[in-house]
Amino acid sequence: MRRKASVTVRGKCHEWCVDSDMKQAQIDAMREDGVDVGVVYYSIPEWAVACGLTRPWFFVQDVFNFRNPFAS
Repeated sequence: MRRKASVTVRGKCHEWCVDSDMKQAQIDAMREDGVDVGVVYYSIPEWAVACGLTRPWFFVQDVFNFRNPFAS
């Protein structure tokens, strides 16, 4: 199963996040090697934030992605 991941790359003066689709095994291997990899679970458009729809948007994404929206 592929997941959306965000890899943090640190240079001498700046820091970047590179988004990518990765297999869980690759994420685990990169983390074991010391690379900062975050899994992206939610993506929300600016208009939904501006309208105060953040929590309902997350709930719908949980249902759509077959995750339990009531789990903490």
